[in-house]
Amino acid sequence: NHSRLVGSEMCIRDRLSGLREDEAGPRVVLAWGAGDGFARLHRAAATALSPEDVIALEGGHEWDTFGALWRRVVEVAPWRG
Repeated sequence: NHSRLVGSEMCIRDRLSGLREDEAGPRVVLAWGAGDGFARLHRAAATALSPEDVIALEGGHEWDTFGALWRRVVEVAPWRG
C-alpha cells in the first residue's frame, strides 16, 4: 500500500523505478533479512523492481543473514547468465 510510505521510502522506490525503466541502466538486486530494522524501507523499494531481482530471507541485520543473502545474490547476478 503506497499510501503508507513516508517521503524517504517513496524517494527510494521512485529512484529504483527509474533504473528499471532504463534498459541501458545497471541491474539492481535488492536483498534483506525479513527481521532487519530497515525491512520496511526495503519492501517499499522492492515495489520498483522485478520480482526476480528481490531477495528476502529470514534473519535480521547481522552477518549470518548477510552471508546467506550474498550467496543468493551471486546466484541471480547478471554474470551468471
